[in-house]
Amino acid sequence: MGGTPAIKVMALLRRKQGVTRDEFLRQWEDTHGPLLARRLPGLRTYIQNRAVELRPHGEPPLDGFDEMWLDDLSAYRRLDAFYRSDAGKVIRDHEDEFLERGAKLVFAVDQKFIVNRGGAVKVMNYVTRKQGITREQFFRHWEEVHGPLSARMLPWFRTYIQDHIVPLPNEQAPPFDGLDEMWVDDLESWKAVFDFFQSDAGKVMRDDEAQFSDTNAVIFLAEPRVVLGSAEAQFSPSAPPRH
Repeated sequence: MGGTPAIKVMALLRRKQGVTRDEFLRQWEDTHGPLLARRLPGLRTYIQNRAVELRPHGEPPLDGFDEMWLDDLSAYRRLDAFYRSDAGKVIRDHEDEFLERGAKLVFAVDQKFIVNRGGAVKVMNYVTRKQGITREQFFRHWEEVHGPLSARMLPWFRTYIQDHIVPLPNEQAPPFDGLDEMWVDDLESWKAVFDFFQSDAGKVMRDDEAQFSDTNAVIFLAEPRVVLGSAEAQFSPSAPPRH
C-alpha cells in the first residue's frame, strides 16, 4: 500500500433468510461491492472474501466478509456517519435486499504479523478467550507464546496474522476475540497443518491453546476478491486502531 499504514476494518456477513447462496454472491459481488467502492468515503482498499466450507471443519457460520482499509479511526467515523445518513440510505436499502442485518458484525482489528511471506490459500479461524481469562491476558499469550510456537511448529504457514478485535462505536461486539489468518501454498499444505495439529507431535500446540483459548474451532476457507486497491494490502501491516 505504501505510505502511512492504514487501519483495517472487517464486516462479517450472512445472507438474508430466503436468499440463496448464488443470489447472495451475485448481489454482493456484482452490485454491492461496486456501490460501496463508489459511495463510501475514505476507502483505501476494499476486498470481499467468500467464506467456503473447508472439510472436515463444517459449514462456516457466515457467507462472506469485507476487509476495508482506511487512513485512521477518524476516517472510519466519517465513513460510518455517511453510511447512517440520508445519503447512505441507498447502501442500507440494498443491504436489506440480501443481508441478514442483525447478523452483520463490524469491527476493527489490531493486526499482529507473526510470519509474512505471502501465500495463495487463506484459511480463517475464530479465536475466543477461555472463560476466566481477561482480554489482556488472552491477547498477550496468543501473540507472545502461541504465535511463535505456531510459526516454529507449522512450517507450512506462508503468512500467519493474528487479528486482535477492537470494538467500534455504534457496533455490536462479536462473540469472539480475534481471528487467525493462516496463508499456505495450497490445500494440501493446509491438510498437512491440520494433520500435524491433531498428531502426537502437535499435542504441545493443543495443550498451549487450551491454556488461553476456547478450543471449539470455527475454521473456513476465504476466497478474496479485490474491489478497490491492491491485494498486497493483505500482507501490509496495518496501524493499530486508537480511540
